[in-house]
Order: sequence, then C-alpha cells, then structure tokens
Amino acid sequence: HTLLRFLIRLQAMYHRVPFHNFYLAADTAHSMSLLVKALEGTDVLTPLDKLVLLTAAVLSFVGHPGLNNSRQYTVSSATAPPTAVCGVPLQLQLHHTALGMQLLANPNYGILQSLSKSDQRNAKRDICGCLLGTDMALHKEVVSHGRAALAS
Repeated sequence: HTLLRFLIRLQAMYHRVPFHNFYLAADTAHSMSLLVKALEGTDVLTPLDKLVLLTAAVLSFVGHPGLNNSRQYTVSSATAPPTAVCGVPLQLQLHHTALGMQLLANPNYGILQSLSKSDQRNAKRDICGCLLGTDMALHKEVVSHGRAALAS
C-alpha cells in the first residue's frame, strides 16, 4: 500500500505542464526498468541499485514548472521554485531532489522504510546523485566520469 500511496502523492506533486510532467516520469521509469532488465543476470546492479534507479526515475521531474534552468532564471511563475538563495542560482534538479527527499521522509509515503538504516542512507544519497546528475550543464563531466569508470 505504501508504494501506491507514494505514486498517487507523487503524481499530485507534478505540475500540468506540456513536457516535464508525470507522464514523462512514468516513461522515464519504464525506460529505466528496461535497462535494469537488460542487466538481469549480471553482477552490475544490486537490488538496492535497482530500487535507487527506478525511484530516481519517477522523481526526475517532480515539481518542474515547465521551464529549463536558464529560462527559469529569467521568468517568474506561480509554480516556479525559488530561483536563488543568497544570490546563488538554484538548479531545477536541486528542487526535484528536495521534493523527492521530503516525500521519501514522510512515513505515509516512505517506500524506503523497510530497508535498514544504512541502506536507507545509501539509497537517499544515490537517489540525490542521480537527480542532481541530470543537470545538462554537467552532462560532459558526467559522461567523462562514466567513461573513465567503464575503462577501469
């Protein structure tokens, strides 16, 4: 029941925008599930890794106002997250991550609560890394890091 409550609440947290909406999150989760399934039978992903990837996929765009980071800084809207704290621009990925962590911390929606405290901590850390890593400004760095990891 917790997973169903989580998904219903998560859907309500998505704005009705043309692209970065709950349908894109569901599509992203489905694509991630296909990638996870393709790695079935290998030692590449642990069960916790799979949970992290699928959870991050559905959280990827939560609260997205429909504008990209650069446009977000120049346009204000009623649904927009704060664009700066102490004059430092906030990326949308940080907003998605904060909303996702708040949802996961709520006992009514805490799909990670059945995990050990250590696994919960690791899962939350890795979900944060997945969400923050979707910032296209970091794309080249992330791809470079991934290539280096594959080469070693």
